[in-house]
Amino acid sequence: MPNCLGVIGGKLIHAQRPVRYGGQYFNYKQSFSVNMMAAVDAHYRFMYVAVGAQGSTSDAAVFAESNFGKVLASRSNPLSIPPARNITGTNIETPLFFFGDEAYPLKPYIMKPFIAIEV
Repeated sequence: MPNCLGVIGGKLIHAQRPVRYGGQYFNYKQSFSVNMMAAVDAHYRFMYVAVGAQGSTSDAAVFAESNFGKVLASRSNPLSIPPARNITGTNIETPLFFFGDEAYPLKPYIMKPFIAIEV
């Protein structure tokens, strides 16, 4: 996919119920877990991993609170992401971005699937 820097995604890792605060680790799939978020590049190399968020925490919240999410949103561009550029063979300028599923926010640096709504 042109201008795609990588993919971000979350995964619930099943765990035993913690002695304290068990409800916070109880997820929407009706089990106990911790949440893992990762970003990988086109060569399947991990660029960032965050493990340990409570299973009840959404992927969007894990992303927003992660160092990775914060540096992507930073106007100072600490990751040195190049500026928007034309898609090869066109004059359509598009920012470089990460691809995420519907759980992630739509931002100039995050592309997500288009969901058609029938009327």
